[in-house]
Amino acid sequence: CLIARRLLASRGIAIGAGFLFLCHPMHSEVVHYISSRSGLLAAVCFLFGFGALISTDKEPRRRGVMGALAYGIGLLAKSITITLPFLLVVRDFCLSGARRAVSRVGHYWYLWLSAGLYLAVIKANGFLGRSLESRPRPFTMQLWTQLKALVYYIKLMLFPVNGSIEHQFAVSATIWDSTVLVAFALLVSITIIAARISRRILLFFWAWFIITLAPASVMPLNILVSERRMYLASAGLLLAICWTWQQPSFTRIVAFRRRGVNAIGIGVLILFCALNLQRNRVWVDDVILWQDAAAKAPSMHRVRLNLGLAHKRDGRVDDALRELEHGLRLKPDHADAWNEVGNLHK
Repeated sequence: CLIARRLLASRGIAIGAGFLFLCHPMHSEVVHYISSRSGLLAAVCFLFGFGALISTDKEPRRRGVMGALAYGIGLLAKSITITLPFLLVVRDFCLSGARRAVSRVGHYWYLWLSAGLYLAVIKANGFLGRSLESRPRPFTMQLWTQLKALVYYIKLMLFPVNGSIEHQFAVSATIWDSTVLVAFALLVSITIIAARISRRILLFFWAWFIITLAPASVMPLNILVSERRMYLASAGLLLAICWTWQQPSFTRIVAFRRRGVNAIGIGVLILFCALNLQRNRVWVDDVILWQDAAAKAPSMHRVRLNLGLAHKRDGRVDDALRELEHGLRLKPDHADAWNEVGNLHK
């Protein structure tokens, strides 16, 4: 809310942006999935640091220290925080011009230094090397797949239904895949349009979305798309939506006066709360959670394997074997699953 107030200069729209971020159904997973607590902490530090560093005109030294401290804590929580100085430079470029952006690159020297130290540490302790060695797919395949994923994330933000702990999504091995080409064309088109509208503020919000998703997009991970990865990145899209919502041209397009547009916004928030309550019920039990995922992503082997493990924990051996064997038909070389099947047959 405070960041939106600073960037959009409208108290009402800023409050709306805060509630939209709070209530969006795609943010349910990052709260319920306990392993995502690192993502929550990183996002809090990122937003706090960004808010402090874009407000350095008042008490610059104190705000700079707060921003640097938040950045350091965020890096310790999760690597996505490393994108903060890049986003600050892009903000300067979009809102103040290239000359201003170049002149302020050195202004964030303490952030660049922290990022460098962080990379040196994870390389020295072997974390970076192990992550690269254990990647589940080649880098090029990861890149083409994540181009599609960016468009898929936009769809989930605009139409937040059918949420799942794992979505039905396919790997793309080449850029000439038709879905990759369409996704690339759409992303380029959005970038061009955003760059030509209202002193490029939309370009900055679009850059927020792309930059904060970059670490998960570049590094090959087992899960192809994940709702919890959208958490921080979604702030950029939601800010763009809120900026558009306050434009007089938008109210003319939808043929509503400002009061009518605000009523629609309140209705959307109420709908989002209802969708969140509906989604919350899925997380009460492992079996229910993975059964829901299996219904929505029947061809994803991890869904079947995790459903089998959930049945095993509940003592349902036959159900566990059925799901594990289903998962092995989808991915026959999954060693851990074969081990679980062997244990259940003892």
